[in-house]
Amino acid sequence: MENVFFGTVLISPIQLLATYILTSKNNSFEKIFLVHTYVLVVYIPIILNYSKILTGHYEYGLGQFALGITCIVIHIIIGFLHGLYLHYKIKKAA
Repeated sequence: MENVFFGTVLISPIQLLATYILTSKNNSFEKIFLVHTYVLVVYIPIILNYSKILTGHYEYGLGQFALGITCIVIHIIIGFLHGLYLHYKIKKAA
């Protein structure tokens, strides 16, 4: 199970780059980029401040760190799937 998690973390920058490449021909690329950036900026402080409620008190803060990384990776995966959808939608319309 941890190999899947670490593999997903390692491949997430490639997925992010692929998402931007897939959606670069879309007319709303700037809008998509700004929305994803805004969402990232909003939920990182929430995770940093309120993850103690979710993870409990832990002396080293590894639970908070893991929760932050997990949220970023989930965000990238959802963005990648959305990018695939937009890419195939544009390809089908052409």
